[in-house]
Amino acid sequence: MVLGLFSKLKKMGHKQRLMQYLLDNEGITQKKSTEELGNTRLAATIHTLRKGGIKISSINKKVPTRFKDNTGNIKYSYVTFYKLDVDKKSKSTLNMIVSKLKEFTSIKNLLKK
Repeated sequence: MVLGLFSKLKKMGHKQRLMQYLLDNEGITQKKSTEELGNTRLAATIHTLRKGGIKISSINKKVPTRFKDNTGNIKYSYVTFYKLDVDKKSKSTLNMIVSKLKEFTSIKNLLKK
């Protein structure tokens, strides 16, 4: 991960970071969330966003593991892939909301000082 991006992300909360990531990318898995956002409780953050009215779909993807069964066939596991359910018009609205949340967070931090 690029250090400049990480320093920007550190100033946002889990919800803001996740929303920005979902707007900029196709979707996210728990592994990506831990590696790129530092969020080890992705499902909890998704649950909070859903309660707030954000439409996020969960898709189970079948992925190969490094293990094999007794016959030598590759074992598979299912990983949950979270994806934002928005059209282009809604995406621009969500971008505006995320930018407002960033402004609010920076103002809140200034008031603390």
